[in-house]
Amino acid sequence: MTILVLVLLAIAFCEAQENVALGGVAVSSDDGNTGVFAFDAVDGDEFTCFHIRGELDTDLWWQVDLGGKSVHRIDRVEINTTHNFTGQECGLLLRNFQNVDTNNYVTGFFELMGVKTEDGCCSACLQKDTCEMWRLDSNGCWLYALQDIQWTDGQSIAYRNGDGGHPSIFLYGATVRAGPESGHDLNPNCGEDVSLAHTVDSLLVRHCDQRFGRYVSISSSLGQLKFCEVAVYAEHVNYVDLGCYKDDPNLLSLEENTLVSDLLDGLPSERENAFDKCAFAAQRLQYMVFSLKNGGECFSGPDAGLTCDRSAKLDSCISLDASSIPINLYLIVDTPSEQIFANRYVRIGCYAENADDPTMASLEKSHPRLQDNYKQRSLPGRKCASVAAEMNFLIFALHNGGKCLADANGWARYDKYGASDECVKGKGGRHAITVYAIVHTRDTEAPNVSCSDIRQATSPESDIAFVEAESNVQVSDNVDFHGDFTRNCLPSLVDGLGIGPHPVTCSLIDRSGNEASCDFIVTVIDEESPIGSCPDVEEPTLQ
Repeated sequence: MTILVLVLLAIAFCEAQENVALGGVAVSSDDGNTGVFAFDAVDGDEFTCFHIRGELDTDLWWQVDLGGKSVHRIDRVEINTTHNFTGQECGLLLRNFQNVDTNNYVTGFFELMGVKTEDGCCSACLQKDTCEMWRLDSNGCWLYALQDIQWTDGQSIAYRNGDGGHPSIFLYGATVRAGPESGHDLNPNCGEDVSLAHTVDSLLVRHCDQRFGRYVSISSSLGQLKFCEVAVYAEHVNYVDLGCYKDDPNLLSLEENTLVSDLLDGLPSERENAFDKCAFAAQRLQYMVFSLKNGGECFSGPDAGLTCDRSAKLDSCISLDASSIPINLYLIVDTPSEQIFANRYVRIGCYAENADDPTMASLEKSHPRLQDNYKQRSLPGRKCASVAAEMNFLIFALHNGGKCLADANGWARYDKYGASDECVKGKGGRHAITVYAIVHTRDTEAPNVSCSDIRQATSPESDIAFVEAESNVQVSDNVDFHGDFTRNCLPSLVDGLGIGPHPVTCSLIDRSGNEASCDFIVTVIDEESPIGSCPDVEEPTLQ
């Protein structure tokens, strides 16, 4: 059984991989100076390519940050050099040559682009008024009529794009790295450096073997780097820092859990990437809140976070009391697989907001609970939390006195404009939002139900009464609101009740299936006076 579960988890890992580099923060050694920015390689557009040049032995590099609110387990890096050419393009790559006319030495790589001709030659213009030609051959290439070029210690490499792809020649000698360090040359390699044999491909793939890391870089010292899109396929866990709390008794150690033993390897105090591995372990077990304690030991659990409230939150994780050690809690914000409920939510903090580019979308008027004036709304936090939960959002905010904000990317953007001190009574401010996190989504608590006995008269000219028991049954719930419950009373009150006392049981079921009931007596009384009639009697007459 354990083997089967691990196999299924492995399958789930493969299915969960996605391109986590798309839209990431990219930088380079020459960003902006060539007119082509590093972001062009992660913008999802193959028509915008990244290309930088430099002298030989100059360290050229490009790097993408996969995000500071996520942990990643990187499987592979795919470098796409496709430029959407027609398939008739060809080219010659020159390295270390001298132009005889100008006496200029060209060090490093120089690309001469051309068009393939019918006879198998490649025609291109070295200068605007001078077109050159060389022959392409399956065994290599040689100059056909390349004037004004004299080799120093150079070499030439010809290529053509019969499949429409742009070759990876400018990745020759490049190194791909991935890992937790922000320096472009500090992380381990992903596979071997790009050899000359690999440069005929329009897509280069380097495997990183599920390495934990945040940064991916491509570097070279051979004069040029050129590619159009970089995709990093990885499993990832998105999270937010909830801050410091008193120790939660619902946090359970995962160290002995066999389902995550491949992640939680070795001694916790000596474990590399302990935070990342704990996040992945909690996600695999479908837990939402996790923490590290005792020097790296991983804690989580199905009810972790249930005791989080205002009284449990601390200003600092530093404690002078050895008997009460605070813990830093983290919330996994990836969309849960099942319907979630706002069973418990906590305040993250107050942050600045920009009306021209808001951090989250407004949910106002999108739900029956959010139709009223938000500045006069009762229970604005609880109502916003419940609507956000129904939309599977774990982060929400109140703005400008109670306006409800939430969307799928709120977890990544809520602190975009920095912290603020303008929030009032937990409902944000004119230029600020109070941000909350839903930390527990499983509703296992039954509604609170109370009833009182009813005395009701029969209907006019009838011996039965039709009882409206809804006003007599009072209900409250930790999650659901009035109208969210399924009600059922026995005996049924729809058909009416006869004169006399009747024991009634009414049950209420919330949206999570939690049920509660109450018993009461309905006494039907006859308050209608009888209606009598007498026949007319004729008076006798004396004869």
